[in-house]
Amino acid sequence: MGRLYDRSLPTNYLEMHPEEGENPVAYAVRLEAAGHEEMLIRKALRAHFGFEIAELPPLVAGCELAKLRHIDLLTEIAPNRTRYSLIRKVAKNLGVSEDEAADWVERYERAVGEES
Repeated sequence: MGRLYDRSLPTNYLEMHPEEGENPVAYAVRLEAAGHEEMLIRKALRAHFGFEIAELPPLVAGCELAKLRHIDLLTEIAPNRTRYSLIRKVAKNLGVSEDEAADWVERYERAVGEES
């Protein structure tokens, strides 16, 4: 099975500055297009724009591939995690309900199944 997230990408979000005049949503989309996962994008938004955690969901709402990459990273870090445990971790990390997290895990499973 292939991975959605490339662990060789740089992870120092403090060095990933927004471009001049770049708004937070465009910045998030640019980081996603560069291959980053959602938690890194959230940390970068907080570091460079000063957002509170509660303000992040609408800024990353369109970064669907970044969410899938985050799940991919979680499965790589803990490959023996149960599906239930993965759903709970996704819910906690992404700040979504367990039902929404279950939907994301299902989408992830379909995505990696299609790559195989």
